[in-house]
Amino acid sequence: MFAQPQRFSAFTRRSIATAAVAVAMTITGSARAVDGNWIKNDDEKWKEKTNWSTDPSIPGIPAGADDIARFLNRGGGNNNTKAVTVTIDGDADVSLKHIFFENNHNYTIDAADGRKLVFKQGTVGILKSPLIQTKGPAGYEIKAPVHIEGDNLSIQTETTGGGTLTLSGVISSANGKGLRKVGAGTAILSAANTFTGSVNVFEGWLIGMNNSAFGDTTGKTIVDFKKPASVGLLGGLGAIKEKFMIAGHGVSTDGNVRGALVSLGGNNTITADGAVILNSNTSIGAEGAPGDVFTINAVISSNNNQPYQLNKVGDRRLDLGNKNTYTGKTFVKTGVLGVRADGALGTTRNGTEVNADAQIDLVVNYKTAEEITVSGQGLSATLLGALAAETSPAGSTVTFAGPIKLKGDGGNLASVGAVGNRWLVLPGNISDAAGAPEFRTLGGGTVVLDAVNDHKGQTSVWSGTLHVKKDGALGKADGTDATRTRVTAGETLALGVNYTKNEKLALNGGGRGGLGALHGITDSSWNGQIELESASSVGADDRTTLALNKPIAGAAKLTKIGAGTVSLDAKNTYTGGTDVDAGYLTITSDEALGSGAGAATVKTGATLVFSGGVNYLKDTQQINIAGAGVDGKIGAIHAVGKDNKFSGKITLTDNATISTAADSTLKILPAVRENGKKLTQSPGARGKIELDVLKAAAPFDTTDTEVIVDGEGTVVMPGPSDYDGPTTVRQGTLLVNGQIAPSSVYHVNVEPAAVLGGTGVIARNVTAMPGAIVSAGDEESDPTGDLTVAALHMLP
Repeated sequence: MFAQPQRFSAFTRRSIATAAVAVAMTITGSARAVDGNWIKNDDEKWKEKTNWSTDPSIPGIPAGADDIARFLNRGGGNNNTKAVTVTIDGDADVSLKHIFFENNHNYTIDAADGRKLVFKQGTVGILKSPLIQTKGPAGYEIKAPVHIEGDNLSIQTETTGGGTLTLSGVISSANGKGLRKVGAGTAILSAANTFTGSVNVFEGWLIGMNNSAFGDTTGKTIVDFKKPASVGLLGGLGAIKEKFMIAGHGVSTDGNVRGALVSLGGNNTITADGAVILNSNTSIGAEGAPGDVFTINAVISSNNNQPYQLNKVGDRRLDLGNKNTYTGKTFVKTGVLGVRADGALGTTRNGTEVNADAQIDLVVNYKTAEEITVSGQGLSATLLGALAAETSPAGSTVTFAGPIKLKGDGGNLASVGAVGNRWLVLPGNISDAAGAPEFRTLGGGTVVLDAVNDHKGQTSVWSGTLHVKKDGALGKADGTDATRTRVTAGETLALGVNYTKNEKLALNGGGRGGLGALHGITDSSWNGQIELESASSVGADDRTTLALNKPIAGAAKLTKIGAGTVSLDAKNTYTGGTDVDAGYLTITSDEALGSGAGAATVKTGATLVFSGGVNYLKDTQQINIAGAGVDGKIGAIHAVGKDNKFSGKITLTDNATISTAADSTLKILPAVRENGKKLTQSPGARGKIELDVLKAAAPFDTTDTEVIVDGEGTVVMPGPSDYDGPTTVRQGTLLVNGQIAPSSVYHVNVEPAAVLGGTGVIARNVTAMPGAIVSAGDEESDPTGDLTVAALHMLP
């Protein structure tokens, strides 16, 4: 509920009544007052009698305290638009009670030789207070200095004809007198004025084009709310120290509220020496050219601590640079509200709301627990989020500590964002204000969710990185599309926690900066189903593991990137194949590499790990390997923990190594398909490998494939191997329990301290170096069996 506006003082009520009289007044003179009408169409001097038409009974020039000067339409040439300058001349100032402009001419009243226009309190007539009134369509200007004596000077501009009145001469005053702006038209103050009284704006526009336009800082500029009234700041005024008491929402144009206090163009700043006091529910506007900023570094307060609402309107940026004390709601209706101080949004009593197509730019850490309600995606031109870290220092992290409510726009969407390499941290709870709108992150930077959140709709990583630090940070989860999280192509969900909720996850693309659509930044896990909507990458930081515990589906390829480990712990159904581009991809389940005909390809510098006794029964699974693995030692394929079995096909696309950890076994059945490349048991191998090596089918080149046993563990060839090329046992043990096909060119070479054994047939020559061991039998399967070789050469 909005609070009622404050009552004005008795002085202000008298001012309003006086102004109302001015709108519909009838001037009556006395025997001593001159009421003169200007009759010339050319530049002339004020004190020339022939330039004025007066009542014959009261001849003379309007230059006295009760005198009136009129610039009215009288017919004839006076109806033609023309620029006419009237100069106050002579050796004395001109004193007046009223000036009326109602003429097509663009009149300028100037002064020579230091003369000025003095407005005094009259002694006759219904309205005795000083008044300048315009009704015509032209632009009227008073360049002459103006001095106010007696009562406050009323400036009454009407909208008839659309003319404006500019007071460009310095306005001074005596006895604390000021200005009253009445009428729906526009008046402009463009000088560094020195008057000491207050400015009361009851209707229409009063525009300041100088940082001292509203006089010295003794009085206030007060904007009333009973009729549409606005104070405008125009022209890049720099430091404004005025105290503004504002009420209402100001003048409207084409149905759009402009604000009671409006920056109309340029960079205008109300300094901390000034003040802004809300005297009702109030709008502040920011307009102008792209890049223009209205800054309020003064404290914004509520009169009598009433809960008056502050609305931000206008399509340009308003920055709040102080800890404000107003107690009402902050409503960002249009444009950007920049928050440059903790507490800038006032007290936490009524919270803040950001409308669709509006934005809050958080520039500092906001420790105050302000509740904020967000709708839409921010400005439609930029789509950075309704709450965004946009202009904070590059590389910085800003925190918004309060709770966030998602209201949604017409498209049922609410968003936050961070721009570029900025971070926005949200430790407060995120919930729904109504319904279950989609929660979207935008801006290309990083948004950090550091709370268990309660929103019920989807979460979309639309632009940038979404960093999840708490289990449940993505809101309520039921495993359906209604509550899922979706990562669009080129963006990243960064996981820093074991995420146990049943959150469905849809992935697309290679992630932000090549980090992967899903990326583990600490040891972490994901417990929900994953859908590959398109080819997608997953990754993990070095020395960290990301475990994917539930099935992965989709007709797309999965790529492992990053130096760390990703573990596939479920029987997966995606059909696009698997690429291991970097780091470790660990499989702990049968068909972890997906279903269908998609091959798994391990590239040079990457490793596929069989772990925990996995029995991979899918015999149509193709694995292509190359290289020596992550560190050049562990192998393109590595096995750890218990007995691991792979029943598919492995093909060498380049020289490759395979290894096992101590007390581990890797059985590759039926065979490794050589491709004219070198297959090596990694020097780091400590366990046991069972495999046969067969010629690859066309179109692969099968010439000169070499098999090297180079680890401390054991390699067993249980069946037929028909590869072409040499066999070298550098260290560890090679057990041939099947058969190695004949070759008239290549031998089996056993180097010192290495062991060749088994119960099979080696249909080619064996050459043993000094210290090498060649013996029959296999201690595990047949200790007393025979080993047959074509010929054995024991070198001395």
